[in-house]
Amino acid sequence: MKFYAYKPDADGNEPYGTCHKILFELKTVKGAIRRARRILGNNVRVFTYTNIFDRDDFRQLVYSDDC
Repeated sequence: MKFYAYKPDADGNEPYGTCHKILFELKTVKGAIRRARRILGNNVRVFTYTNIFDRDDFRQLVYSDDC
């Protein structure tokens, strides 16, 4: 499965540029959430997708505000 994760900025929005964002592939959702939290911290948003260019294809898995 393909995953996209980012650490929200101070306003809770997706950050600009490439800092605090990751794209990766793993077999399980649980493993993807664990990897995103390990790399970006606990305050993270994780999505799964099949086509990265279609924003309607993204499905949000984790939304946390643990700052």
